Amino acid sequence: DARRKGAQFLASVQKADGGWGAGTWGQADDSAPSDVATSAMVVLALHRDGDGTELHRAAIEKGVRYVLAAIESAPRDSARVTTPEGTQPQRKLGTLVDTHMAALMLTEMGGHLGKELDVAMDRGLGQVIAKVQLAQRADGSFDGEGWAPVLYNSIAATSLMRAADQGVAVDETVLKKSGDYQAARVSAGGGVDTSTGAGVDLYAVAGALRTNSMNKDRATGEGKAAAEQASAASMGRVSRDADALMSGFGSVGGEEMLGYMMISDSLVEEDKAHFSR
Repeated sequence: DARRKGAQFLASVQKADGGWGAGTWGQADDSAPSDVATSAMVVLALHRDGDGTELHRAAIEKGVRYVLAAIESAPRDSARVTTPEGTQPQRKLGTLVDTHMAALMLTEMGGHLGKELDVAMDRGLGQVIAKVQLAQRADGSFDGEGWAPVLYNSIAATSLMRAADQGVAVDETVLKKSGDYQAARVSAGGGVDTSTGAGVDLYAVAGALRTNSMNKDRATGEGKAAAEQASAASMGRVSRDADALMSGFGSVGGEEMLGYMMISDSLVEEDKAHFSR
């Protein structure tokens, strides 16, 4: 019931252009324009609430078209999409969060909305995945800006792996650098580098668990071994320190919700029995 009420609220505040807006940092503004990161996240929430049914279909389609238009209208040689600047998601997660959220959303929505929109999503996904690759830095991460970019570095890596598994052309060098970066953030004992996570264990553990649990099933050689160790160490932290991790920064804000989602997605893909521990 609580989840359904949340979804109904989100559908009720959709803007005329099909998107949703979070406003600028520190400003609660219901009239704020749509932004891509917020819109992509809302589409995912409505899609999961509907669970493959027609529920929220009209709102989801409008939201997807808004995101696709933002990708299509952006320069091809830029890692950015067309969206307002200075938004709350950008301030908290990083300047390119819109690109990475759009990529994540499209990897999950493909094949669910009918032939015409599926074709458009395939095109948009290819374009935005190229932007994610453009954003990669020398160390394998995708951004160091923002308050807690560790979360959307994980989102970027997740979107690349999902896209590659769906047949989208992704540079293997980019995937390897990303995998090496994510594995190196976790020690054998479960210690996780929080330097890009505002010093908050939840953010760092959630991001490390999500990416390494996926990469261990697709990497090879030393990269696979490193991802397996990092995934197991991260899982151990979740099992041992659940209460401390769940408190996050203490404010139960958007970063916490992203962290919870990443952990939950990983646990359900690994083994549903983890939920009973």
